[in-house]
Amino acid sequence: MIGFFYSGKHHCVVKGVNVITLYYTDQHDVSVPINFRIIDPDEGKTKNEHFREMLQQVLSWGLQPSWVTGDCWYSSIENLKFIRKYNLGMLFAIENNRIISSERGSYCQVQAIDCWDESGVQV
Repeated sequence: MIGFFYSGKHHCVVKGVNVITLYYTDQHDVSVPINFRIIDPDEGKTKNEHFREMLQQVLSWGLQPSWVTGDCWYSSIENLKFIRKYNLGMLFAIENNRIISSERGSYCQVQAIDCWDESGVQV
């Protein structure tokens, strides 16, 4: 289980155990881990596949989150469609070279948007 993995915290490859964790945060800003996976590269699943399985599992337990949030690593189109299928709100970071559409048929890279107001942009 010990191997070399990219660390978002350290912004480089580190030796250790690759773990992903889902947290639930309530309206009082109390966060608790509700699901986790130790990633085994021999299993052949991606972190995004594990993320969808973990979210599916906590939803099957009856947890009803208003929002699902994550960093850009988990903002794949497959993940976003998976979350939308359950009618959950979502807020994810996305890379600046990502192609987005804020209106049907019009596409651009995130970095090409001139200004963002405080309300953000729904894509």
